[in-house]
Amino acid sequence: MIPAPGITVDGTGLLCVQFLLLMRGRIEGAPAGTVKRAV
Repeated sequence: MIPAPGITVDGTGLLCVQFLLLMRGRIEGAPAGTVKRAV
């Protein structure tokens, strides 16, 4: 099985709530097993 490509979300300069909303939008619909990185 080939792993799904990872998703990196850069929250530099964002407030926590803004970052969480951005991250939610980016990872929504990602297949199971996708690596998520929060920077």
